[in-house]
Amino acid sequence: MLTADSGYLGLNHIRHGQERGVDAYIAVGREPATDKSKQPAQPTEASRARDTMRKKVTAKVGREIYRRRKAIVEPPIGHIKQAQGVRKFSLRGIAKASCEWLFVCTTHNLLKLFRRRPAALQAGA
Repeated sequence: MLTADSGYLGLNHIRHGQERGVDAYIAVGREPATDKSKQPAQPTEASRARDTMRKKVTAKVGREIYRRRKAIVEPPIGHIKQAQGVRKFSLRGIAKASCEWLFVCTTHNLLKLFRRRPAALQAGA
């Protein structure tokens, strides 16, 4: 199962997940107001995939699954951005940025472990 932000809602991402048997719940996001008279008469494959995903995410089961994302994914990202002050990468290139991201995640996890150490260790015993 996979949940993702609306930035990942594209026909290629949906197909990629379907080919691999991934049960995806991708947010559809808000749609800009459009003039209905300018829309094509026949829906495109992308618009059909978007409509299918909208129905899936807004169904009762889909809402429950996507709601869990707020408790699983969002808090660490918020902590990394707010408490650690990491808002952009310092290094350029995918390989270097990936290493930097691993370092940021490692420090985040070490801080979590440090804060939850036993009381005897906190007192300096």
